[in-house]
Amino acid sequence: MKLLHKIKQNLFRQPADTGETGQSIVLIALALVGIIAFAGLAIDVGFIFARGSQLQAAVDSAALAGVVELTADINASLPAARTKSGQFLNANGMPISVTESLNNPGYVTAYIDDLNITNYSVTATWPVETFFLKAIGFQNRVNLTRSATAAIFSLADIYASRRVEDGVLATSNQGIFGPNICVDYGDPFSPLNSPWEPGPYTYSYRIYLPPDYPSDILRVELFDPDSINQATNTHVVLRSDAAINQGGLAPTTNKQCGGNSSNR
Repeated sequence: MKLLHKIKQNLFRQPADTGETGQSIVLIALALVGIIAFAGLAIDVGFIFARGSQLQAAVDSAALAGVVELTADINASLPAARTKSGQFLNANGMPISVTESLNNPGYVTAYIDDLNITNYSVTATWPVETFFLKAIGFQNRVNLTRSATAAIFSLADIYASRRVEDGVLATSNQGIFGPNICVDYGDPFSPLNSPWEPGPYTYSYRIYLPPDYPSDILRVELFDPDSINQATNTHVVLRSDAAINQGGLAPTTNKQCGGNSSNR
């Protein structure tokens, strides 16, 4: 039996091919390159998406912060708005390269549209480093660019009755506020001898009507805000950089409304 067993072993034993020794190591090494490439792609792409969300949030806050620095003179106040936007980019953890990108042509723009709404747009670019992708030769940074637009409209919506008998309400913008809105400094709608505009003063209204407006009569109701100026209404006014630097005003001031027309 032992002799028969040895004969079977000799018949079925295959001689080893010395030329294939160590081949598995090469295959494993090649597979690792592909694994690292896919892992790097997944990790770096996720990292880039996270940086993009962070940049978008920072640009959103920069646009909201900068728009309040704009005045009627867009060109003169745009540098102050750009500076404020850069400060908020830094406050949101953006590197200096992102702040400096605001100086690129067309990255910070502003305009006033036909409805007298001030629009302010901010664009910023963040060169983001990659990690695992460098192992497969991708050495360049990924430039992320995000934009945001903010608008400011100082007029408040007031619901005015267009047809009293039918109870139909329409939204109009007639809440005009000047530098001083308390009755102590004059009626905001028709001030007399206000400290910021001596003598009689009037406001010009421009009302847009749709082409299919059925009537040739337009009713306009003006609301006097004296009813909401209570005697205990004290508030702190936070002034913009333009008011501080160009107007020579203090950063903050306390205001108290009188509450009746006798205070004018």
